[in-house]
Amino acid sequence: MKWNKIILAIALITCLMHMPYGYYILIRYISTVIFGFMAYKYYKNKKNELCITFIILALLFQPFVKIPLGRKIWNIIDVAVATFLTILFLIEYFKNKKNEYSQKKGNLTFCNIHGAGSITCTDCGMQTEVTVFMHGPYSCEIGRQCQSCGTFFTEHNESKIYHTFGPQTKNTVCPQCGTINFRNGELYKRQDTPLFCPKCKSRNLQYQMEFIS
Repeated sequence: MKWNKIILAIALITCLMHMPYGYYILIRYISTVIFGFMAYKYYKNKKNELCITFIILALLFQPFVKIPLGRKIWNIIDVAVATFLTILFLIEYFKNKKNEYSQKKGNLTFCNIHGAGSITCTDCGMQTEVTVFMHGPYSCEIGRQCQSCGTFFTEHNESKIYHTFGPQTKNTVCPQCGTINFRNGELYKRQDTPLFCPKCKSRNLQYQMEFIS
């Protein structure tokens, strides 16, 4: 569903034209499903602001309880939502292109990729979902890879200050093998260490970003 934002944006713009009533109802059904899916995906990736935004949009567009705003107001909403979806798509698209360019230049590291997505090994075909870096107003999830067994996992960080890192209060331990990868106070270290395949240890990896924060 990589292009769902653009497809839905186009569909919303077509609602500005005089179409059969059933068409508008169909678009509301489709919009509700897509907005609900987006809310769930952003929730999984700790992007709470976008999750709440798409929940509100799903409730606004749901076809079961009609919201009598009038055609002019709905046209304004359609244009605003279509613009929002297009901008969000472009941000994610160019961010992903930047990640792909970085991968072509050398080994994949947490420094040259962003957001959350999947990593694929081009040698053995292994694929796994990873979180690189996702943040909220006062917390974040930092991507890690165990240098012993290769497991990808995340480290949670809390702060009392808006959009800043909080102190690291304990060692970062691999949930798979128990190896200490980062000791207390080493929050920012080794993010430029090349990532490798947990299965075959190859460094020939490709990253596909799905979400950014």
